[in-house]
Amino acid sequence: MKKLLLFINICFLLLWSSQNAAAATAFRPPEEPLSKSVLLINMDDNSVVYEKNSDAPRAPASLVKIMVSIIVIEKIPDLENTMIHAPKEVFDDFAGVNVSNAGIKIGESIRAIDGLYALMLPSACEVANMFAYHLGDGNPQLFIDMMNAKAAELGASSTVFKNAHGLDEDGQLTTARDIYKITDYALEYDVFEKAATTLRYEMPATSYNQARYIFHTNLMMNETQGVTSSANYYDRRVAGIKTGFTPAAGRNLVSMASNSENRYMLITMGAPFEDEQGKRLLIAHNLKDSKDIYNWVFSKLRYKTIIKSVETTGQIAVKHASGKDSLLVGPEEDVITLIPSDIDVSSVQRVHDIPDVINAPVKQGQIVGTLTFKLSNEAIATVNVVAAEDIGRNLFLYAGDTILNIFTQWWFKIIAFVLLALLVLYTAMTISHNKNKRRRYRNRKNKDLKRIRP
Repeated sequence: MKKLLLFINICFLLLWSSQNAAAATAFRPPEEPLSKSVLLINMDDNSVVYEKNSDAPRAPASLVKIMVSIIVIEKIPDLENTMIHAPKEVFDDFAGVNVSNAGIKIGESIRAIDGLYALMLPSACEVANMFAYHLGDGNPQLFIDMMNAKAAELGASSTVFKNAHGLDEDGQLTTARDIYKITDYALEYDVFEKAATTLRYEMPATSYNQARYIFHTNLMMNETQGVTSSANYYDRRVAGIKTGFTPAAGRNLVSMASNSENRYMLITMGAPFEDEQGKRLLIAHNLKDSKDIYNWVFSKLRYKTIIKSVETTGQIAVKHASGKDSLLVGPEEDVITLIPSDIDVSSVQRVHDIPDVINAPVKQGQIVGTLTFKLSNEAIATVNVVAAEDIGRNLFLYAGDTILNIFTQWWFKIIAFVLLALLVLYTAMTISHNKNKRRRYRNRKNKDLKRIRP
């Protein structure tokens, strides 16, 4: 019985502790993004600020080159001094197709570090194939297998890569959430972040090409090219990371933006590039959506402390307690979460999920439930509720209640019934046996009397 109660208590503690992290906030920008999938993450605490269809499968287009960069960085330890080559086979996938490139020519060789910048800035498809042939020992499928194995390792379970360059291919799919996992991992490498956030890079001269500059395709980074005749995409807060476009994918963008307080990553996928009549849109909606979302999150939302761990939030009745009959409870930790800047924290609703009664003994810090914070009936954060003090057990009260509890258990009632039935049966059998014994005695006595009479 003690083992069963211990097991149940452990299960409850594990369940409550799993809910300790602050819940993802769920605010919505004033204008619905046209991108089909959107995921906005605060990079300081990895919390979801806004999402739209973030787990829906989408064609990644050139976002695949983020994974290509990861494999390159991990498989080529010396990027500065390793050369990669461009045999004719590298260009076979692009026959008759206009693809983004770095102007690499058949037979040309470049340093791996220059290839990394060519991947991330102009999104060079031929360079992606150069790496695939180089690291796949002439078989690009081996490189693609590395990409898929790494995706699985990172938990990007909805991602399947079919090529390294990102052109449309049946079955090549990912999600905004998976792209976040992949990009967040890539940013652990300083060389990746530096390449992904560089606006302009000089490609050194080779025997096939003169030195020339390549530029990042994210116009939000470019004060000169980001202002067009139809829109102003430039945002000084934005850095990197990768654009992508194909007819199947639409317009995709992974970017970061920061101010003095917060740093965000935003993934937008499937932004339209044509209107309903098939006419190409002048507005790049992956860029517009991103700028609108960044303007909204930086101007309208703020991280605020809505409760401190030193506060007490209520009381719970305590059974078998020594010296008192109630327990003070409060949050396990400070809760700092994103809320609209014009909302006072006092207006945030608090919803406790705690028992009415708890059994002593209780240790300070023991998890007893959860506290959820809501705005407009929508959860914005959840924290564990813990005991704010120690409370000992009164052994006399505990023993008495335990005995009383045993008497009310169904199994005890069954045992008592069986014992009573056995007792009644035993009594009946004893009475019957004694009657029979007396009868036999009388019968023997009568027989004896008959024998001694003349």
